Amino acid sequence: MLEGRYLFEVDGKRFTADTGNVVTAPGGSAHTFVNITSAPARQFIEILPGLDAVAFFRGLGDVMRDGTLDQDALNAFGKAWHVEFLGPPLKATA
Repeated sequence: MLEGRYLFEVDGKRFTADTGNVVTAPGGSAHTFVNITSAPARQFIEILPGLDAVAFFRGLGDVMRDGTLDQDALNAFGKAWHVEFLGPPLKATA
């Protein structure tokens, strides 16, 4: 973690990560995270094996552009990337 504090869930286990911590989510694991501070938080994410992360996150941004979740559009996007989006999203108060 570069800055801030996050709540993570990896394969059903919840924990917090602070600045300087390293978190690993093994390939194929169900994982999610949320910033649990009132300030911006930053993290460095390394995806191995690599994928076109720029295209992935831009495409995901396009799906979520208006801030509302269209589950059908999200599922179609995930299918194209061989990713399954599980829900509901993790809440900062969890």
